[in-house]
Formats: sequence, C-alpha cells, structure tokens
Amino acid sequence: MMMRSFQRFLSRRNLENAEKRLNLIFNLFPHGILIISERNEILYSNENLLRLLNCELAQLIPTISDLQYCQGRKQSELSPSNKIIEHVKIILSLELNQQISLGVSKCGATYLEWRAQKVLWGEQNGILLTVSNVNHIIQLEKTTSDNKLKNVLLRSVSHELRTPINSIKSLAESLKNDPEISPFHPWKEKLNIISVSTNHLLSLINDLLDYSKVLVGMFSIQKSNFALWNSIYEVIQLIKIQATKKGLQIFTRIDPQLPINVHTDPLRLSQVLLNLLSNALKFTLKGSIEIRCMLNEKNQLKITVKDTGIGISEEKMKNLFKEFGTYLDKDLNPVGCGLGLWISNIIAQELGSSIEVKSKVYKGSSFSFCVNIFDQNTQGHLLFENETICEIPKENKLNLTISNFDRLLQEENTQVLIVDDNDFNRLALGSLLSSYKILFNEACTGKEAITKVLEMNKKRKSYKLIIMDGSMPELNGWEAAKNILGLYSSGKIDNLPVIIGYTAFTSDAELSLCIESGMKECIIKPCNSEILINKITNYLSI
Repeated sequence: MMMRSFQRFLSRRNLENAEKRLNLIFNLFPHGILIISERNEILYSNENLLRLLNCELAQLIPTISDLQYCQGRKQSELSPSNKIIEHVKIILSLELNQQISLGVSKCGATYLEWRAQKVLWGEQNGILLTVSNVNHIIQLEKTTSDNKLKNVLLRSVSHELRTPINSIKSLAESLKNDPEISPFHPWKEKLNIISVSTNHLLSLINDLLDYSKVLVGMFSIQKSNFALWNSIYEVIQLIKIQATKKGLQIFTRIDPQLPINVHTDPLRLSQVLLNLLSNALKFTLKGSIEIRCMLNEKNQLKITVKDTGIGISEEKMKNLFKEFGTYLDKDLNPVGCGLGLWISNIIAQELGSSIEVKSKVYKGSSFSFCVNIFDQNTQGHLLFENETICEIPKENKLNLTISNFDRLLQEENTQVLIVDDNDFNRLALGSLLSSYKILFNEACTGKEAITKVLEMNKKRKSYKLIIMDGSMPELNGWEAAKNILGLYSSGKIDNLPVIIGYTAFTSDAELSLCIESGMKECIIKPCNSEILINKITNYLSI
C-alpha cells in the first residue's frame, strides 16, 4: 500500500517536473502560444503572448476578440468576417493538426501574424494559436515599396531632364563645329560654357539614376573592349575648359605597358574618372591635377587622380563615401547632390576595387582605384617599362574615322530617317547631320515612320538608317521597329533599314526592349556629337 502511494507520488512529481520544463520551453519560445477549448476557455498560454498583446491573462480572450485583420493582410478564407476570432472558431471543423495561416493584425504598434491548427489537448479538442511579431517584415516591405516608388520617380524625372539637355547639348556642339563661326568668335566661349554646364548637369542626373538602381538592386556594369586612351582623353576634355579658366595645369602619366584596348565598362570607368576629376577641380585653387594610369602587380589598371588642392581632414574623410555625405568648404562652397563619391565607390568596387584616399590639409589629395581590364580568357604577363609623362594637348578635337564618307554622300540610297516626337530633338539631330551633309527625313511618331518607310519603298528606294526614339504617342519606337522588321519579313519592303535606338531611358529593362524589337543598338541621350556621328557614318558605310 505504501509502495503504491510512493509510486503515485513519484509519478505526480515527475509530471509536475515535466510541466515545469515544458512551461520553461514555451516561455522561452520567441512566439506567442495560446491553446483554447471549444468553449473559448484558455487551456494554455505563454508569457510572450501576453507581452505581444500587452494585456493580462484575464483580458486575453476579449483582446483577441477585438482584433481585426490589417487591410490586404487577411489570408484565411474560412469566413468573410474581418475579425480574427471568427476564423479561429471554424478551425475546430478542420482535420486534426491541419495548420492555417490566418493573416496579420495590428495590436498597438505591433504587427502580429496569426497561425492556427486543431490539436488534441489531453482528452479534448483544442485550437493552437501561434502569434509572431512581424514588424521587421512589414518595415522591410515598406522600405522595398518606398524604394520602388523612388526608383520610378527618379527614372521618370531623369528621363524628362535628359530630353531638353539632349537638345541643348546637341545644338551647342553643332554651333561649335559650324565652319562659319571662327575659333575667335565671342560665341565660342559661350558655347563652351553651355557644353560644360550641360555635362555637369548630366553627371548629376546619372548619379540620381544610379542611386535609383542601387535602391532596387538593379545596378550592374556592362563590359566590352575599347580603346583606353580615347576614353580617358574624352573625359579630360570635359574639364579642360574649367581648368584653363582657373589657371590649373592637367597632366597625365601613362604606363607604356598598358594595352591599347582594355576589357571593362567604358561608360562606368569614364563616370568614376570624371567624378574624381570634377572633385579635384572644385577643391584646387592653384597648381595642377595629375592623372596616372598604371599597370599594377595584379595586372590591373590603377588610376590615380592627384591634386594640389586644399586637402581633406581625417574627420571629414569619414563621410566621403557615405550616402549624401558631402564635404563643404567655407571658401569654395561646392555644390552637388551628395551622391557622386558614394556612387563612384560602388562602381569602382564593381570594376575592381574600392576608391582609396590619401590627403593632407592644404597639401592636396590623391584618389585611386583599380580596374580589371583583361578578359578571363586573356592570358600572358606584361612587364613594366619606363613611364612617360605628357601634358594634355591644347586642341579640343578628337580624330574621327569616317570611312568612304565622300562616296556615301553621292549615293542616292544613303538616307537617314529621324523619328522623335520632340521637335527640339529632331532639330538638334538634324543640325548635326546637316553639318556633315547627310540627307535625312523626319517623323514624329512610330506610325508616321512606318508610313515613310512604305512611301520610300514605292519609289524603289529605302532608308539605310533609322534613328528611333523610344517613347512616342500613337506607336512607340520599339513597336515601330518590330513592325518595320515585319514589313521586310513579309516582303512588303525590299530592303531592311538599320534601326538604332536613341532614347533618354537608361534602365536595363528599357534598353533591352531596343534589342528585342530588332534594333542594332541603343544610344542614350544625350550623346557626344562626335561619338554619335561616328556611329551614324559607320552604319551608313555598311
């Protein structure tokens, strides 16, 4: 008899210990746990649930009864009601251990996600509710949504800004190259100022566009083979006018062992270099700016921009590469959107390395970064030789390679169709073509472009090149390109013109539309007139 009593005592004690251990585990559980009976009686709850709902045990059921799903957050279809408790009641009609995601409610400042399932608690059926704090997920969704909205807004604003800049830049360059305006004409200097100002504004727009891409994780680089010196020289020309006005000298130091052609992203490389040179120009009152291009021990291109400017203190250097971190000097008060160096550092990392800074106050600064310039399939080892140092030539003109150009002008079949809904864009591009005596027609919409292509075909002629805008009324450029390709495939036109996109859109998705529609390539507005005319004449020579 005593033995049986002792065994019952041990069993009861073991059960109590097991319950204590279970309670300890449930209370350490990061989620709220509640088990209720068919009559809405509390069979079990942990402490975390009370903290999440911010109530006492006696108020638990009334508190839950008042909770409703957040708008758009109801997942359960068990009941049309928006009250969570109405869905909980129906759980008992489901199969045992079948789990249902109910949705998200808000209690105070806390967003709570609710899950429920039918369980066997002792000898009776019950409902197990698990409640999780999902504030971090809601915040992440909000941030992602805000970033997407910012991205759309920035892309839209940037596109609208690029359109007038394209007209201003193109017309200014056309006037600069007009043979009737002598090099000493007072307009020349004013046109140079317009060019410099539009280039500066364009760099700010590019920073905003890149910022929008970084926000949504769409930032990328596009590698290709190109002539390194040409890219560097073009960037230097953009700041040469301002440097001359400030009395600054610009020097380059080029490693002769660098290959003529390199494999990386030419636009991104130029963007980083231009940003570093622009900053050097801002903070250098007298002296010089030096650009060094060397081949390092890892066979990378190492670019260094060194100036004799005011320098940067260690305290201010901490904010150089922060988002919207600007360095303002009381004497210079430079302006900008605070994204240039932040964006440049991100680009530099994609190209090969972060930007390194060395600076001493009143003694100048040195910014450097490394770029992977060889294709992975390229093998071989390059040796260093003596460096060469040279001053940038005074002539502000690049050599153009226009093969068989005189012959092309005499061919009746060599014609260009400009398609753009913006009158100023057509005027600017038309002025450029006219300065090189290239014959062209115009169309305001994609629909009008198709009509003109068909009209030319009736005359047994055809356009050799179509320069097509993207976004236009009636029929956009991408659809127009597809239609023209379809006309050729169906035999309705005898010759297929080369179609190139010329658009202010810059996102990968929109640029991909150009290739998918059958265009040979896409040129982003505004484009340097010399680069643009080179591309045009190359296509006309095919």
